Amino acid sequence: MALSDHSQPTWSITPEQGQQLNSVAFDASGNNIFTGTSQEYGKTSVDVFCYNTDGKSATLSWSQTIATDVDSGTFWVAMSPIGNYCAAAGHTASDNGYIYIYDVVTGDSVGSFTSFTSRVNEIEFTGLGDQFIAVQGSNVILGKYTGGVFNQETTTPSAQAYMRTCSTSTNDTWAVAAGGIDGSGGAPSTGIICTYENTSGTFTHQNTITTTNEILRIAMIDDGKYFAATDNAGHVYLYSTASPTPLWSYTPAYPCDLTYAAAVAYNTNQEVMVAVGTNISVTSTVQSEASKAFQVQPGLVYVLKNVADSSQPSGYASAVQWQQRIEYPPNPGLNFDVQAKYLTCATGQPYDTSNETIGSFYLFDGATGFQYWRHDTSIMNWPMQINAEATACIGGSDNGTLYYWGLPVQS
Repeated sequence: MALSDHSQPTWSITPEQGQQLNSVAFDASGNNIFTGTSQEYGKTSVDVFCYNTDGKSATLSWSQTIATDVDSGTFWVAMSPIGNYCAAAGHTASDNGYIYIYDVVTGDSVGSFTSFTSRVNEIEFTGLGDQFIAVQGSNVILGKYTGGVFNQETTTPSAQAYMRTCSTSTNDTWAVAAGGIDGSGGAPSTGIICTYENTSGTFTHQNTITTTNEILRIAMIDDGKYFAATDNAGHVYLYSTASPTPLWSYTPAYPCDLTYAAAVAYNTNQEVMVAVGTNISVTSTVQSEASKAFQVQPGLVYVLKNVADSSQPSGYASAVQWQQRIEYPPNPGLNFDVQAKYLTCATGQPYDTSNETIGSFYLFDGATGFQYWRHDTSIMNWPMQINAEATACIGGSDNGTLYYWGLPVQS
């Protein structure tokens, strides 16, 4: 069966009616899946769910309740590549952020941190799952598994910072966090990137990098040698962890602004590939249920290759491999498998206080941009993942449903 025949999910499940799924995660094999509920438009019970799948259907392994009758909920989930630990991060009120960490097999708690004064925006595990990085407010949170539980240390790169995004290498060597720093006296916000190297089993701060614009998304390659960063003005940067100076930056020919999606991986030729999803700075008019006109934006997905270029100070430049304009803006569900064979993309946009565009899940060929399939949902989608081995994709929707697509294994 061709990939283009797989637009319909192999299976789907709604963990809890009336809630949203803002984040999904699974291990490298694609057998264990983790998600958590949230709600932007009212009160919610905040629950997390771990499923096991044989590729044909899903079985609930366990679930846990974090809170009941609260605002918001789980904003981000993560699972270690080897499938030993999973984590939920978010907030139950504007001043009550949390991280809960669980054993994937048993559902037992192996760490809970609930004293944060705002939402925890992202959490990511290292390859072995024994360390994590998370971001909240002005803080970077570094965690380590010791003595049967996770402990954490919170650092503050800048009191004026708002840390939005983080990533790790799967070989446990590097981690990175990024966000923005408020401007003073009416000046625009700038960006901040902090890198951490694993020395003697502990992440240690190495560099703090300042960028012209606020960083919205950061993604690190598996071996930690490179990371990509995107900002709120349509730019993408590729860095080597060996230097605080970017190897290059790229701006699309389209006028673009918010760029929430980035991925980076080696292809089968060991070339560095960078994928980006961004909002195009033009709008179209839609009508809400109250017959009011609101503006929504189209999106752009593109892939760059890192190429040698002796004319550049860094010795490298970006080369556009493909780009495709899509109906609505891409969200953080833009991800490569470990060899950049395929690229996932989740899209959709709110257009007033209680309405959203339709959502779409896409699967592209990582090298050519060929669109294998698109699956639409009634409202927007934020997360989508492909497992490292490229045998499955998962996606979560604001309609509360978790979707799973099995992929044929191809050589």
